[in-house]
Amino acid sequence: MPRLWIPIVELLGFLAMICGGALWIIHQKYNLAMIIMGIGGVMIIIGMLAERFIVGYYDD
Repeated sequence: MPRLWIPIVELLGFLAMICGGALWIIHQKYNLAMIIMGIGGVMIIIGMLAERFIVGYYDD
């Protein structure tokens, strides 16, 4: 249960990337989209590193 935050962080990061892409393509809000996509990318990387170093089963 305490490691439940890892997939949630990855999922929210992926959702932020999708929302940032929608802002970029549909609404032409480039600065906001880049910030949201950057935050989403960092969240995905944090989740991947947490899987590798905390849990120890990330083998991609």
